[in-house]
Amino acid sequence: MVLVLDGEAGIGKSRLVSEALTRFRKPGDLVVMGHCVELSGGELPYGMVSDCLRALVRQVGVEEVRTGAGEELPTLAALCPALGAAASVVDRAAVLGAFVSLVERLAEDRLVWLVVEDLHWSDSSSRELLGYLVRVTGACRLAVLITTRTSDPSAPVAVSGFVSELVRAPDVDRVTLGPLSPVEVAEQVQALTNATASSRLVERVVALSQGVPFLVEQLIAAGIGDTGPVPASAWQPMLARVDRLDQQTRRMIQIASLADGHLTHQRLEQAYTQAEPEDADQFDGAVTSAVRSQMLRFDPTRHSYEFVHALLRQAVDASVLPVDRLRWHRAWATVLAKAHGDAADTQLQVATAHHWAQAGADVEAFDSALAAAAHCRRLGAMAEMATLLRRALDLWDRVPARRRAGRTRDSLLFDALNALVMADDGTGAALLDAELSRSDAGADPLRHLCLRLERDLMSDHVRPVGRGGRVDDNALWQRAVESLDTLMAAEPSPFVVVVLVDLSAYLTAREPDSAMEIAHRAAVLAAGLGDLRLREMATGRLTYELAYQGRFDDAVEACDRLFEEHPGRHAELLELDQFRGMWLMYAGRYHEAVTNSQRLRSRLGDARVARGTWGFATWILADSLIALGRWDEAKEMMDTWVETLPAWHDRIVYTAKHVGTFACQRGDLTTARQWLEAARWDSPADEASAWFLARTQYRNLQAQIAVADGEPEAARDALAPLLGHVEARRVPDMFDHLILAAQVESELADLRAHAPDAAAGHAIEAIRGTAADVPRLTELAVTLATHLEAELAHATGHDDPAMWNAVVARWRDVGNVPYLAQSLVRLAAAHLQAKNRQAASAPLTEAMQIASNLRAEQLRSQIVELAHRHRLPLAGESTDPGQRGEGRLAGLTARELEVLQLLAQGMSNNEIGSSLFISPKTVSVHVSRILTKLGVTSRAKATAIAYEDGILQAPSCDAAFTDPGR
Repeated sequence: MVLVLDGEAGIGKSRLVSEALTRFRKPGDLVVMGHCVELSGGELPYGMVSDCLRALVRQVGVEEVRTGAGEELPTLAALCPALGAAASVVDRAAVLGAFVSLVERLAEDRLVWLVVEDLHWSDSSSRELLGYLVRVTGACRLAVLITTRTSDPSAPVAVSGFVSELVRAPDVDRVTLGPLSPVEVAEQVQALTNATASSRLVERVVALSQGVPFLVEQLIAAGIGDTGPVPASAWQPMLARVDRLDQQTRRMIQIASLADGHLTHQRLEQAYTQAEPEDADQFDGAVTSAVRSQMLRFDPTRHSYEFVHALLRQAVDASVLPVDRLRWHRAWATVLAKAHGDAADTQLQVATAHHWAQAGADVEAFDSALAAAAHCRRLGAMAEMATLLRRALDLWDRVPARRRAGRTRDSLLFDALNALVMADDGTGAALLDAELSRSDAGADPLRHLCLRLERDLMSDHVRPVGRGGRVDDNALWQRAVESLDTLMAAEPSPFVVVVLVDLSAYLTAREPDSAMEIAHRAAVLAAGLGDLRLREMATGRLTYELAYQGRFDDAVEACDRLFEEHPGRHAELLELDQFRGMWLMYAGRYHEAVTNSQRLRSRLGDARVARGTWGFATWILADSLIALGRWDEAKEMMDTWVETLPAWHDRIVYTAKHVGTFACQRGDLTTARQWLEAARWDSPADEASAWFLARTQYRNLQAQIAVADGEPEAARDALAPLLGHVEARRVPDMFDHLILAAQVESELADLRAHAPDAAAGHAIEAIRGTAADVPRLTELAVTLATHLEAELAHATGHDDPAMWNAVVARWRDVGNVPYLAQSLVRLAAAHLQAKNRQAASAPLTEAMQIASNLRAEQLRSQIVELAHRHRLPLAGESTDPGQRGEGRLAGLTARELEVLQLLAQGMSNNEIGSSLFISPKTVSVHVSRILTKLGVTSRAKATAIAYEDGILQAPSCDAAFTDPGR
């Protein structure tokens, strides 16, 4: 159960939670409180989560939390140092999984109340974890109570969006608390004053409080009466309460108001002493007075203080004079810096950076911002890291050069942009705009060019730095090409590497040799800079260039070298790891690709953590399993892939091709057509301007559905734009598309009994010409090329059993089961063409066994048709039409069954064509195939089988006499 309590400040959300716990909590229940802390100018990464962990340690003891954490203990220790030694680098996915696992274990035998206070002040990392917890927590006894102010104008838009998304989940309810009515205000005033309130007093209180219960309390506590001066606002009574305190108490709570969330007794005393050394001996009296006057409350379990209400803290904060604010923030920064020292307490590191910045101490603020950013990077808290790095960039010009030694502005800017990208924050373009508008932006022309190029690639959506996005300003990029020699000889810097990576992608289709040289140079410069993110980016680009040359094994080795140089840091190299899996698959190393993708998915933990990477890994895993003949496992993978499908069109096209193809092969043309429709571009112009790789996937699926529908000419038309294209040689799976095109030509040749045809000649020439440019540097590529040549030989009437025997042997060595089955069918057909029925039997029987095991209905139909045509017995399948019984229709495709149903109703070819939106010629082809598969020679006999096998209901005798058509 999850309940979100929403309402403005002071409305009573926390009071309602307290009352609920008092009434419904039972002995043995565990209450875990997590507070979100307001921190001007920044966020505490996983602040709420850390607070929950500290609360757990206090309530159940450190040993029980350690036991519950299990193997994930080092990950959680990074958020709560009291748990022991922390992991040196924490994967973001590991944090989510570790916390959820801990909660589920604690909730196995008791009810756990997880209370999240003030979500409107939460950091993005905590929100992500909370959303993940709500979505994936299994069957356990967990109640989540969340308080927030989404209607508050100061509440971040991100929080409102998060809450709106959260409440759509099952078992999540939202209650919005509204203000008290005048009658209810009167009842509250009476309870507070122990007397019946006059109507005049109630009117005054209602007008000032607007029905907010906490403000009602403050007005009564300030002594508002029936008569006398009326405060200008409800804030004034709270400020008046502050003014009535003695000087030491007032200063003490003002100091406390600047550091909510860190008010342990010891730290508050240290900060007070640091800020007011002359009154150090007055601290005990001051804090006692603050508690007695109901400004602060003391928590004995935490040995800490908190304000009675957030509004009261805000009122106290508003009373602090600017000069005191600077001095007291410096005091807090000094205290917190000593508290964490070199320890890995990220929350204290970030808080220290915040206080130095608020104190106006530029040098200390700069150093602490970078230190805290490094801690955020370790936790994978990218949004918070970006905030801190942007602060460091703002301070750059105010920090002496000697304090910036060893750092460059570009390295900070690059890290900030990447952190924004990884946080799914689209403000990177604005950050680059700000950098380009600096007065000294044009002082270094080369740097200025690099930044402008990067800005051109920043669309309205988040795009990883250096990933070769859509180019808008071609003239600008042409300038970069003209400056290539200067860029290649430039001193190493992050943006030189980024631009070289992007230039490699820009030139890859036009000047492949230059693209490879540029990618190599980017990799060398990135290695010299020592930045792992840059190295991953440059290495990833290099692997693409190697793959475009067909050097898939070399691409895998390039990935492996970086992994070997940085052992134990796979979590930081997720993108390169997914590239490695892809190149393994395209190299035909299917078992390794499966292992790689399974490991990558396991590291991510859950699809919702990183949908893009998860989907990529799942695609590789599914395709590799399909190649290995493990189709049921592949189907499970594709089902999870579909559930986490990203919204951008290229990914939809890729998914449609693979999921639609699988459906088509299993005879589910309805699903295949649905995916084709989902992948369709809005207009031909949109498709023409799309990424060529995506267009190949779409056209492939379109052709496969056309083949299944018995429309090989439409399949030829679908594939024609891919042939001879300048980018065809750089498509990793181009041979797959070419083999499909050759199979289409084979089918058309069979239909015309191999009579000469000019269109076929042109198509086959285009297939051969395209294939000549496709690299074949791996065993898989050579096998695909050999298969293609054999298929083209079949299409041109030159089938040769020896050629197909070689193809079959190669596919056995590679281990691609679907292609093995296809080549076995072609081998059997070649034997039958050579009048060698005995030799055809074994390969066709093996192909049938594979098709049955895979439940590959399209392939099975093809095998049955070939066997029936030549009266060739198959294991478990009779070729005698009189003895096939209920299996007579098993060899028909879904489209052929549709045609048979209409044919049996007496429709002509024209009428069937109109009904199914296909040409009469295509209908004629279908009818011919139906007669062949059923082993009959007339439409009447086919109709009889349709009725006998139950796909149509036979007409009644009465109907026969009354039907005017008879």
